[in-house]
Amino acid sequence: MKKVFLVLAGFFCCFSAFFAHSRENNLFSETGTVHSFGNMPFVFPGFVTDDGKQYFIEADETLRNELLGVQGEKIILTGTVEKNDKKNVVSMSRLKDGTVRAESFKIIDRK
Repeated sequence: MKKVFLVLAGFFCCFSAFFAHSRENNLFSETGTVHSFGNMPFVFPGFVTDDGKQYFIEADETLRNELLGVQGEKIILTGTVEKNDKKNVVSMSRLKDGTVRAESFKIIDRK
């Protein structure tokens, strides 16, 4: 019984460390601008970083509307990112570098 408990405790520690580490790697905080992509009525917000990377913005409706209201202004967008790879094929409503699950933003240069 003691061995089973130790093995289960070991697995728990390993998986906890793995998931905590993977969460840190997905943190996103970049400077750039919000743009609208797509065609009416299928418009969606995207984020273009200062170095040209493009991310689809996934956010609740309130934050999404706030982000669309600051299009063209320089902001710092924070959240988590899921980068595109062979498993995540780019579709019409996704952008080439991945998806940002936006949590907050800060305007740093108002036009």
